[in-house]
Amino acid sequence: MTIGIATKKLLIVFCVLWGFGCSEPDVQLNKSEVETTNKTLEIVTAQWPDGEPRRKVEVLEGDTLSISLFDPSGQLTKYGEWKNSKRHGASRAFYPNGSPWAEHIYNNGIQVGPYHTWYANGNPFIIGHYDSLGQPIGNWQFFDEQGELIKEQSGDSIPS
Repeated sequence: MTIGIATKKLLIVFCVLWGFGCSEPDVQLNKSEVETTNKTLEIVTAQWPDGEPRRKVEVLEGDTLSISLFDPSGQLTKYGEWKNSKRHGASRAFYPNGSPWAEHIYNNGIQVGPYHTWYANGNPFIIGHYDSLGQPIGNWQFFDEQGELIKEQSGDSIPS
């Protein structure tokens, strides 16, 4: 990788981090924080006081990026994929115990496909689906914490 390409990719990372709603990147790179494998550049852009990663980004071949956020114990709390400065691909959030909280898919900045959220105990909270234009479609289901279905609602009645 030439310096020009690395600089371009770092610029893209900073732009995406700003768009991701993270605070200003705290970038202090050294050999232990940057790894290049199979055309993937991994950068720790923020650390907790003990030196553990707080935010890590991966620049994959092309313009696709992933951003991972970690809590102070090292547990992954959020993960998102980006392409051309727009959300593109998986977006996931996790409870402190590591169980999934939410999972969504984006296509060029538009939320599409399955929509899932869970309670901390692992039971489903909301299950729905978005069409290719980002509009809720089909039958959406809402559950109580015990996993019992409490409501079904048509996607066209759900605000997007």
